[in-house]
Formats: sequence, structure tokens, C-alpha cells
Amino acid sequence: MYPEFPLIPGTAVAQTRVILKKRLVNVKLRDHPQMTRRDGAKIWPPRWTAGVQPSSQWPIGEIGTLQEVAKPENLDSYLFLTIGYAGLSYFGIMHFDDAKFCEDIYLLLESKVGCPIKEIGDLDLFRTL
Repeated sequence: MYPEFPLIPGTAVAQTRVILKKRLVNVKLRDHPQMTRRDGAKIWPPRWTAGVQPSSQWPIGEIGTLQEVAKPENLDSYLFLTIGYAGLSYFGIMHFDDAKFCEDIYLLLESKVGCPIKEIGDLDLFRTL
């Protein structure tokens, strides 16, 4: 795993910087090391599901527009996303290893409701968090 600067205390959304080969680089949300769990599972983009159609028709990847993001009180490392795509709503779950990083991403995603999922994946976390 890549080393990180510590989270800056006292900010609602802390700044994350990743060092590669002793230089500071910008990291897109989709490429951030904490968007891959310790078990190797990718967190972004979530798998999209819907109860109104067979799973073979569920969309895959960075598609649609973020409609809602929720963070359950009793699950501090989970986010639930709702997107709109092709006239339907789809749901995805993000499960993080780090509850603080989950909270940071939750605050970021809350501010991006209405934005395309691809645009969110393109966010530069060095400048955003």
C-alpha cells in the first residue's frame, strides 16, 4: 500500500496526499489506494442492482447520475448510493476498510448529488479531500 500523509485534524473533509517515488501526485477517486479493500475488492464504482429487472440487465461501471447517498448510523464503514440511469434507479453499496475515509467520501459524495458517476470517479482527491 502507498504511504499517506496524515489526515489534517479539524477539517470536515481531510486532505489526502499519496506519495509515489518520493513525489506528490494527484489521485483520482477511482484510483485512490483506499478505494481497493484489503481483500482486493474494488469499491469504486459499486455494483449496481435493481429489483425491477434481471441481474443480466443491470448496468456496469461509471454510468448514470448520483441521486442519493446514505450512511447508516450502525454501519460506520458502509455507504449506500442511488443512481439514475436510462429512466430507472439503481442501488450500490460501498464497503470501506477505514471508517474515517468512508466518512470523508460520504461528505464528498453528498456534495456531488446530481453529478454524473464518471465525473465523480474523475475527481482529483488531492484537491478535493
